[in-house]
Amino acid sequence: MKIQRIIQSQVESRMVPGKVVVLLGPRQVGKSTLLKDILAKEKSPFLFVSGEDRATQAWLGSQHIETLRQNIGQHQLLVVDEAQHVPLIGLNLKLVVDHLPQLRVLATGSSSFDLSNQTGEPLVGRKWEFELYPISQLELAATEAPFQTEERLPQRLIYGSYRKSSRRSGWRTSGNCSTTSSTAIFTKTC
Repeated sequence: MKIQRIIQSQVESRMVPGKVVVLLGPRQVGKSTLLKDILAKEKSPFLFVSGEDRATQAWLGSQHIETLRQNIGQHQLLVVDEAQHVPLIGLNLKLVVDHLPQLRVLATGSSSFDLSNQTGEPLVGRKWEFELYPISQLELAATEAPFQTEERLPQRLIYGSYRKSSRRSGWRTSGNCSTTSSTAIFTKTC
């Protein structure tokens, strides 16, 4: 069952050069699934990295513009999942935005307090921040018949509406694009 997240169009509309879109939310609310949905529609080359990866932490936390530039290359979109694990992520994303003005940046994090604090001051005037919550009743109702919504409401009130964790291995692209992946890095070139 595919559930369209209401916040998706808002996030996509804010993904512009010169700004960082920060997507915050607790674990298992669907941040990675939302990224997958956004990137599936992306037509330009993108670089997807995990902030939990040590190699990513080294170059993305380097505070060295040439290192950042070399690793980002010709990609037009940089996506950093679990960005709060990258040292001085706010300052490094500021460097990226200031020195690679054509680049769009999307960063996610499970720890709202940590990532929000790390990106706050360095990215003043350079970021859009969104909070993703568990799937809402409105989002669920759009995918089922009214009797199903009514029937499932008591269970949802008790257990909530966290969606199951998605697996990144299912990511695909189409057309003249190719996707390469390792455990922590996904790239798309067209």
